[in-house]
Amino acid sequence: MDAKAETAKRYLKQTESIKKERLNLLERIEATRARAETPETSYISLTKIKQSKKTDTSESLIILKQELTEQLQEIKARECESIVRIGNMIDMLKDCKHSRLLSLRYESHKRFKEIAKIMELSESYIRNLHSEALKAFYTQYLA
Repeated sequence: MDAKAETAKRYLKQTESIKKERLNLLERIEATRARAETPETSYISLTKIKQSKKTDTSESLIILKQELTEQLQEIKARECESIVRIGNMIDMLKDCKHSRLLSLRYESHKRFKEIAKIMELSESYIRNLHSEALKAFYTQYLA
């Protein structure tokens, strides 16, 4: 695969990396929640934390959980924006075969074998078409 196709592929996969970032953050939130919601910390209210000049570990965990939750909202917004933007770019490709293939591959996360079956073409032809589609995507949007 040439450099243009690789660049287009990385661009199209950015939604996947944002999704991984979101999933990692969800794990951190869950771990923090488990640590913060022990019987001795569950009664602590946010007002108490704000009023307190000194925060203990349990209060720090609650604050951390809130910060992580805010980060999660930001990541979700970025992920949605990326999905919509990339979807629109794929839809606007000049060649409808390229558009269909990239949509199946990067929006529906289908494998080449599945795409070949859906498009009623051979898998080797789909792989070649994929390379062409990536180059077309690069030329239309990233050049």
